[in-house]
Amino acid sequence: MKIRMSVGGWVFTSIFLVVVGCSGGSSSSPFAGGDGIDRSGLTSGAITGFSSVIVNGITYESGTATITINGQPANEAALRVGQIVVIRGLIDDNNLTGTADEIDSDPTLVGPITFIDLDDNTFVVLGQTVQIDNDTILVPATLVEFTVGSFVEVHGFFTGNQELVATRVDETNGTEYEVSGEIANLDPQNMTFNLLAQVVDFGTAQLVDFDNEQISDGQMVEVEGVTIGNNGQLIVDRVTMLPQQFFNSDDEGLEIKFEGRVTRFVSVTDFDVGTARVTTNSNTVYEDGVVGDIALDVKLEVEGVINSQGVIVAEEIEFDAESEAEMSSFVNATDVAAGTLTVFQQVINTDSHTQFIDEGPQELQQFSLSDLSVDDLVELNIINDASLLATRVQRVSDLDEAEIEGVVESVASPSFTILGVTITNVSGDNTFVDQLSVGDFVEVEGIDNGDGTMTVSLD
Repeated sequence: MKIRMSVGGWVFTSIFLVVVGCSGGSSSSPFAGGDGIDRSGLTSGAITGFSSVIVNGITYESGTATITINGQPANEAALRVGQIVVIRGLIDDNNLTGTADEIDSDPTLVGPITFIDLDDNTFVVLGQTVQIDNDTILVPATLVEFTVGSFVEVHGFFTGNQELVATRVDETNGTEYEVSGEIANLDPQNMTFNLLAQVVDFGTAQLVDFDNEQISDGQMVEVEGVTIGNNGQLIVDRVTMLPQQFFNSDDEGLEIKFEGRVTRFVSVTDFDVGTARVTTNSNTVYEDGVVGDIALDVKLEVEGVINSQGVIVAEEIEFDAESEAEMSSFVNATDVAAGTLTVFQQVINTDSHTQFIDEGPQELQQFSLSDLSVDDLVELNIINDASLLATRVQRVSDLDEAEIEGVVESVASPSFTILGVTITNVSGDNTFVDQLSVGDFVEVEGIDNGDGTMTVSLD
């Protein structure tokens, strides 16, 4: 199995299943003549946890599923939180559980880092700019630990300006390069073209799924190779043409659930999420937002049915907020039934989209709220809305100090509050605190006193 989908000028390599051996090109559907798919038979998104495999808030039983990673047979233990997968199977009527028949994971981008901008939290691989945000999982843990030349596998979602917002980045010992995009600056004589800023030499490459078409500008392709030439050109072994529009009339009635960013926006009835055409109607239900919030680059989770034009008619759209605050300290309490944990004496909610990662002594893959104990050390990514919601709960082995990062809610020198926690400066120099205003974004490290307060020493 391989995951390939393209539309609107760039490519997602991790959206929906394409069956190897089906005819390629823009006129055929990879689902035509299939065995049929039951309710919400295709789901794509980033893995958020393992109790089996959790994607888009659905827990899939995966015991009998066929799992592939990078096109090779694998097992569930090789999957990781933050990897984008495509799952084919059944979703139960409760919309919370399901059974996976096939799970496929393929990185969006593979290659060496050629440029890093620590100020903008970006790096470049094979001409593709990769954006790191608060919810990106990095292995190793911080961008500063990567260097030019680091070989990485990147999973993520593209934006409207062709940046790739990473959900997970792993430094690897790989040697095979992979990048996708739209052909530009084709030079038939020298057998080169560009994918964004990357020059590709296809002189010795196998052309796949071109169906007697000549290679030309504007075609969507994925390229793979193992060699970088003396002038920085990627010398590829394989160029695979990707369909310009993934779905067509053969897919009418197919139910889909997937996540991505809005990459093309004309109106609320004509836009793309990732590489899928989407429309809404008066029956579309919106969660955590309203129809007017749909805009370029907004991250959405879409559930719907394909119509006769190959467009997904959205039944439900959920707006995926990104975390803007962080907490790191020890756990005061957990309530599995309520889906909460308490840190800094603040009750933190979790939901079916919360990522759970264990980097503590046990390093459990199947890790959830029920595995946390009082005094466990955790790092939390948090949305601070009407209540505190964790987008990620990561258990760790040690912390140098407790940490809070977020918006200042009140100031009463020598104290101020962030995320409901009263933080008191004990250095005797309150210059920093006296300059604070409500709404300032601050990161502090200090001592968690265990009573909902924190002591810091600000010089």
